[in-house]
Amino acid sequence: ANHIPNLLTLNEERLCRDFRSYVYLNDLIDQGLKIHFVETGQVIDGKDPDRMFIWQIKVAMAAKFIHDLKAKVSRGFTGKFEKGEYLTRPPLGYITKKGKLELDRQRAPFIRQAFELYATGNYSLTSLRNELHNRGLRSRSDGRVVVPTLHSILRNDLYVGILHRDGQKKLGVHEPLIDQRLWEQVQTVLATNHHTYPMKDKW
Repeated sequence: ANHIPNLLTLNEERLCRDFRSYVYLNDLIDQGLKIHFVETGQVIDGKDPDRMFIWQIKVAMAAKFIHDLKAKVSRGFTGKFEKGEYLTRPPLGYITKKGKLELDRQRAPFIRQAFELYATGNYSLTSLRNELHNRGLRSRSDGRVVVPTLHSILRNDLYVGILHRDGQKKLGVHEPLIDQRLWEQVQTVLATNHHTYPMKDKW
């Protein structure tokens, strides 16, 4: 609701990731916004037609650069996936070392216990969370693991060695934390208890 008279940015690539951004910023320029480009010292305020034309060209170039970069990153992800390698931030129980997924020797035993205890059917997610906390499990911020995170852990088949990307499944090269039999037991208990926490995409 407040009018912003000035905007500072490094360059067009940092400001415009697509043409929707360009249209939005042009509307703000019409309302009096001045865009200051720190890298070149240029100012866009809508008053100079030639400068606006150059701004339009640079936005198109920036959008092309971002598009190409996304495509390159996607190809890299696909290549890693085909090799059975995991790329994103690992869940609790795993860490990455030199780009490889490895068991977190500090937390992995607690995550294994989480599956074993929950498979008995004697724990709710809340009581399981409390039990694991009492045993020593801590989040990455050194706090109590929240219930939705614990639910996500119990549903994540990365722990049995499975990777997901674009609707595909593949056996990863990382060391599984639990076996398939324990995984299936936990899924059965979860289904029986009708938990409804949303599962975040793995990729």
